[in-house]
Amino acid sequence: MIKEFRVPNSNNNEACKLGDLWNLDNLLQLYIRGLGDAEEHVEDAKQAPLKNKKGLLNLTLYFSSSSRKIHEDVLEALEPHPNLESLRIAFFEGFTVSPSWLMSLTTLKRLVMLDCSCEVLPPLGRLPSLETLDILALEKVEKVGSEFLGIQVDDNHLFINSPSSPSSNTLFPKLKKLRFERMDALQQWVSIPRGCKSENRHLSYRIMPCLQSLEFVSCIGLEELPDFLPRTPLQNLIIECSWVLEECCQKGTAKEWPKIFLIPNIQIS
Repeated sequence: MIKEFRVPNSNNNEACKLGDLWNLDNLLQLYIRGLGDAEEHVEDAKQAPLKNKKGLLNLTLYFSSSSRKIHEDVLEALEPHPNLESLRIAFFEGFTVSPSWLMSLTTLKRLVMLDCSCEVLPPLGRLPSLETLDILALEKVEKVGSEFLGIQVDDNHLFINSPSSPSSNTLFPKLKKLRFERMDALQQWVSIPRGCKSENRHLSYRIMPCLQSLEFVSCIGLEELPDFLPRTPLQNLIIECSWVLEECCQKGTAKEWPKIFLIPNIQIS
């Protein structure tokens, strides 16, 4: 079984290329390193139809230094089959790690985003099976907003960007573990802007109804937690090396304490 596939640069014509994955239909896991440092990787990626590999459950995509455009085109071309259960994207330099196929991953259980240059998080709240989410070293993200939940704000009205279904008003319906780490620019986590109303006044939003564990590690500027947090079944809150948030969450009169005081296990370094 192939566990790691290293993409050749433009100077290595004898190495295997992404197109060589065409006939490997029994892959269960695939680790691709060196993506996007050559323009021909875009065409090569189109010749490796991962979307046809129904058995592929775990996919890791490590990018190398290149232009934003090449990274975005390569990621778009590497569309996996909807059966995928685990996805890790690292060192991606595009504007957004939200290719057109991301929301088709209806069985995705774990997602890791590492050291990507995007400034806005994808609408991950629309992924119906996501259980574990790690957002690591996205150092340009300043705010986690309603777009993260999958909510669109238009003229002070809220719209959920998801196919119509009985549970479409539930955002992050299966998420159990959420971790933010090394988010140097992050200052706010605002779920729904104040003053906004639902497009359907009878519709209420359920956010992270299965959340058990929430971690903030080295989020040095974060000073605000979302208002919906007290309505989750959160059992474990860990705050490490996040000095502003630590101060805001101290027991007693600190401004964020009312949002977390019912959590059974709180660890603040």
